[in-house]
Amino acid sequence: MVLGLVYGSVKDNLRVRADKKLGGGPDKEKFTRRDVLSAVMGVWDPLGQASPLVLRGKKINQRLCTMKYDWDEYLPQDIEEEFRQWLSDVEKLRDMAIPRSFGLKDADEQVEM
Repeated sequence: MVLGLVYGSVKDNLRVRADKKLGGGPDKEKFTRRDVLSAVMGVWDPLGQASPLVLRGKKINQRLCTMKYDWDEYLPQDIEEEFRQWLSDVEKLRDMAIPRSFGLKDADEQVEM
């Protein structure tokens, strides 16, 4: 791990860390506001590469706050479906690789200063 990101030494890339059991995992029958917040905060992205996806999760939690949902109250059907979709999108983060180096591609390439 490098800065909380998963480092792939073979391809020299970084990956965002997202636990498999975010918010109780996608197999959980019912979700609560507590599960939503736990899942959103479980995505560790210090470089901000997954910000658009994380923002969607934060917006779901914000909507629940506005609706004054209790921490252990089950989500309404429409928000639960949106949250399940968000969880499945978060799982795709494991496939997203960020190149560690944005520098020169060839070692023999010349650079002038």
